[in-house]
Amino acid sequence: MKNLIILFSIVIIIIGLTLFEFFYLQSTFDDFTFFIEVIKLDIENEVVENEDINQLIKYWENKRKILHIIIPHVDIRNIEIYLAELQSSIENDDYVSAHRSINVLLNQSINIPKAYIFTLENIL
Repeated sequence: MKNLIILFSIVIIIIGLTLFEFFYLQSTFDDFTFFIEVIKLDIENEVVENEDINQLIKYWENKRKILHIIIPHVDIRNIEIYLAELQSSIENDDYVSAHRSINVLLNQSINIPKAYIFTLENIL
């Protein structure tokens, strides 16, 4: 009976952590994608401000501490590289490079969560 209770407790903890991971990852990247889309429109209209990029970077820095537990470090590093490129492009009024960087960030923010959704193709 004691072993059954321990087993049941472990299963509940695993399910709880899985649900937390799923919802945290989804909400983080939904918000990140929204911010990126807003900045992308500003870049297309050439009205983006350094403060907009700084807020995006600050948001990412606050979330990455937990994301390091959930997703591979290489994905986090890639996002940070493109955030730095985006920031540099905006500081230099290079909207062509900024557009490229924001498109890569948008692609990553959409595709990274898809890699961790519970689907048959992700299991196989």
